[in-house]
Amino acid sequence: QGKAGGCSAEFGRSTGGVINAVTRSGGNDFKGGLQVTIEPPAWVESPRDRYYSDGKLLARDRTSRDDSAFYKTNIWASGPILKDRLFFFAMYEQRDSNSKDIDTTQAWITRGDNGFWGGKIDWRLNDNHVLEFLAFSDKAESTTTTHVYDWDTSFLDRADGESTAGSGGDNWSVTYTGHFTDYFVAKAMYGVNKRSSSGSSPT
Repeated sequence: QGKAGGCSAEFGRSTGGVINAVTRSGGNDFKGGLQVTIEPPAWVESPRDRYYSDGKLLARDRTSRDDSAFYKTNIWASGPILKDRLFFFAMYEQRDSNSKDIDTTQAWITRGDNGFWGGKIDWRLNDNHVLEFLAFSDKAESTTTTHVYDWDTSFLDRADGESTAGSGGDNWSVTYTGHFTDYFVAKAMYGVNKRSSSGSSPT
């Protein structure tokens, strides 16, 4: 949901446009789903080395042996806890990514194995008042290993370094919405957003 102007009070700290993520909710029927996304390197066009007009090729312009793979599995379920009053929605997504960045004398292999989870509970206190609880975690971590590489023989030698990068965190919010008249609606929300970014090179 994009908002370019006329934003409501809940977006009061924005200085321009707003991109608002609208979350799903459960209902009186039990539902569920499964989705699998597969992006293997073989399905992507091979990159090419980049040459200068004089035919010169630098190590960092080697890209013809780079590749990346991405696999994602998403499962979700929703339904009533108490019919007409209390509903739930829950999902989990496993994300696996692998990439190779190969130059003339070095190769960097990055692997990420991360899970994203989210959940929501909607409580209709009555026909005019609703309480919502939302929680999700987008923690992610990847490890990059540096190897000695010989371009002419395509030989991947021993690992001579490793680094780890991480980001994301756990988040939650509680929202109250009240319809007092046909022309007066009040909303109050409190939430905690935790996000961190880290990087380390132990070897």
